[in-house]
Amino acid sequence: MANKVWIEVAMNGAWTRALQPNIPVTAEEISREGIDCINAGAAIIHAHSLDPDTGKQNSDADICQAFIEGIREQVDAIVYPSSIDFPLGDDADQRNATTNELCRRGVLEWGILDPGSCNFSTKESAANLFGDDGDIYANGPGVLKASARLAAQEPGSRDGAPRTPAPNLDSYAKGRCFTARYPASRRRYFASCCQMDLPFASRPGSGRSRHWQN
Repeated sequence: MANKVWIEVAMNGAWTRALQPNIPVTAEEISREGIDCINAGAAIIHAHSLDPDTGKQNSDADICQAFIEGIREQVDAIVYPSSIDFPLGDDADQRNATTNELCRRGVLEWGILDPGSCNFSTKESAANLFGDDGDIYANGPGVLKASARLAAQEPGSRDGAPRTPAPNLDSYAKGRCFTARYPASRRRYFASCCQMDLPFASRPGSGRSRHWQN
């Protein structure tokens, strides 16, 4: 192959087992299945932190750290979480609280910049995320810019010292790529290409040697 390809596996989501009956929920389940995916050829694992009892998404940094370290102790992989409580707020510090905590602990390599918003109004999506009335999964400019500023800081060491994550742009529609151009244009670390329905990012030298490229 002329071009190398990274395979990313999204282990679960915020929909609970009511809609996705086979997803891993606990940190142990995510770790076990994530290791299997890496051994099968994947390079990147993305997982949501979920309440072990209800299966609903939460913002538990301990769960994130458990599956991040559980996977990386066994295999060479980039592992990054989605970890935020619903309903979503507009306060950037609140939205980035788990990311900031994982950075402080020195365990996070990638973080998410999601330059787009979505309406969730169907019975299934609304009930699982926001309740019966539905709501907007909103990512306003303030949150996006604050996240980009966090990612633009110099990284720390990989030995438990505070570090900042490389940005991982979730772009599921073309319009989101245009929204992302503002923060991306100010970072030399961003890759120059993206694939729809897959996130993209690159920071030379800040990740594991097998996956990161200059």
